[in-house]
Amino acid sequence: MKGVVAFVLGVFAVALAYFAIDQADPAAVQVMIGVVVGSVAMLPMCILLVVAMTRAQRTRDDESRYGEADRRMTASAAPPVVVIQGGTPVQQAAQPYFGLEMQRDRKVRIVGDD
Repeated sequence: MKGVVAFVLGVFAVALAYFAIDQADPAAVQVMIGVVVGSVAMLPMCILLVVAMTRAQRTRDDESRYGEADRRMTASAAPPVVVIQGGTPVQQAAQPYFGLEMQRDRKVRIVGDD
């Protein structure tokens, strides 16, 4: 039944287009052809847009399905680093001597501190 209805609508559309083109001015026919070609050219972009939006929605649904801790663990590229220092404290390495007296009263500006 659906196939018959689609066939009848297709035949009606073709007949209507034929009579419209036969009666119309050549410039109007060119405009109609431009509208049809533009509409057909738009379809692949619309399909890609729908696929991208569906994929983004699916990603948001997956994120809301998992808990906050799971999201934090998967979001970081590296695992957290824990440093445990036991025993004696590590001695600070001596600074090398370059033959110049080091300036003790230098003014240091740390970028980023307010």
